[in-house]
Amino acid sequence: MVSRADFDKSEEIQNEDEIFKSLTHQIRRNIIRSLGEKKDLTFSDIHKKIGTMDSPTLSYHLKSLKYLIDQSENEYYLTDVGMEAYNLLNRISELTLYKKGKKSFMIANIITIICWTLILFLVPFLISTGLEKSLRITIIILINVVAQINFQLSWQLWGRSWKASYKNRRRKRKLKKR
Repeated sequence: MVSRADFDKSEEIQNEDEIFKSLTHQIRRNIIRSLGEKKDLTFSDIHKKIGTMDSPTLSYHLKSLKYLIDQSENEYYLTDVGMEAYNLLNRISELTLYKKGKKSFMIANIITIICWTLILFLVPFLISTGLEKSLRITIIILINVVAQINFQLSWQLWGRSWKASYKNRRRKRKLKKR
């Protein structure tokens, strides 16, 4: 005989499966992000934010999010589980950005090290060789320009990653206030 606790547990597992299944589609994840950013949105607001899609398709996706969103007075909003899904999606996006930024920053640093190493070894070599003075100066200037451009790009990458983490901290504070 199946007990009430076993029945509740199987219902929980089924709901959990539906929640994760609803997160597999990009359109549904976009709907969750839109609702998380703006709190309450009407059907038409969601339709505008998501883009080119017919109304029946959007209705289907909204129904598929039944455990993550709710509706009152023609406005959709995230449930508690929906807010957790939104936080999870943001965290995943943040980690992806961080990994991309980290890789780009490493490449930029390697290029900077190569440029400065070239300057360190080439400048004395160029000074001691019999190359024409204007050619030596041109080569030194070109290496410095590449190093400076790379330095600026490194700082821009660092600034973007800092800005993204700052925006995420602000978003978390706003969510806590809700």
